[in-house]
Amino acid sequence: MHGQELTWKTVHGMPDSLRAGWERVFRDDLHATAFQSWAWQKSAASHLAHKVVIWEASNEGNPVGYVPLMPTRFGGRTYRFLGSGPTDYLQPIILSTHRDAVLKTLSERIKQQSMFDWMDCRDDLGVLFPSPSPVNTKNSVCLQLDLPDTFEKYVQGLGKSLRYDVRKALRDPSLTVRFATPKTVGADLETFFDLHHRRWTKRGLPGAFFAKTRRFHHTFAQQAVSEGLLWLTLLDHTPASGPTKTIGAVYALAHRDTVHFYQSGFDPDAKALSPGTALVAAIIRRAIEEHKTTFDFLRGDEPYKRRWKPQRTIQGVRHVYCDGSPMGGLAYAALRASASVEQRLKDRFEGKGLR
Repeated sequence: MHGQELTWKTVHGMPDSLRAGWERVFRDDLHATAFQSWAWQKSAASHLAHKVVIWEASNEGNPVGYVPLMPTRFGGRTYRFLGSGPTDYLQPIILSTHRDAVLKTLSERIKQQSMFDWMDCRDDLGVLFPSPSPVNTKNSVCLQLDLPDTFEKYVQGLGKSLRYDVRKALRDPSLTVRFATPKTVGADLETFFDLHHRRWTKRGLPGAFFAKTRRFHHTFAQQAVSEGLLWLTLLDHTPASGPTKTIGAVYALAHRDTVHFYQSGFDPDAKALSPGTALVAAIIRRAIEEHKTTFDFLRGDEPYKRRWKPQRTIQGVRHVYCDGSPMGGLAYAALRASASVEQRLKDRFEGKGLR
């Protein structure tokens, strides 16, 4: 890094004045995902956080890194990343030329806080973290597959059973795959929510989308679909007699060379048509056609994901720092208690094939 040393400033809220610098850094950061886009983070700031704090790192007056945070309910200097919960990868965005310097000084900045909770930090980021405090939680697991240059080559590498199911589903003339557009995304998102809810409640589970998260996704979707970040994919079934009906939907995200499988919803009564197989295959086919190189199934090591032959695993690590102050100790104790509950929920629901 040349020039002056890094300087940090704290910005309260997420004003639009940050957008130009944010998007410049986002486009340059090779580690960034759609979760770090302005559209995702701004939507999270609007709907998922009472307060937002942005740490902005600059060199010679030019922004080179952003760390989006929200104070915990204890306030003070106790923070977690903005979007914690619905965001699978939590991380700063950093210009590639300043990455090492930002991560080094970020570690020093974290040590100045009472408590800092970094959930789902990818293990391939090269993060330096100060003396982590123990929390009773397991690393999350994200399965990734490397995409070949043709879809047929990919299908050939699948197991015999899935290979047959993929070809059958994609050749079924009664099934049509479509992608949401700026004009249809609002209605398509409601269809996705309905299908997701129906599938979960069929198994006696509450689902993952409630009032504020639905508002969050509607705000994100309107901008993201226009920018190519959102691949909301739907499967329509047209029977020999009767009207066309949407029987499945997958919420996928795309950025650079990677497509992320975020969530899904299916009509439980259409199980025989294998809507999940048809949709995942269609998204992988589109990814290959658009020269993407990675398909990421995100959190959860479910058996159905393994059928698609992922070759790599990304660990999501939880780093927690506590300075031992009364405020930090109180926030840390609450975090440890909530982490135990979160882990029990993950142990119960992950592996059920609900995505």
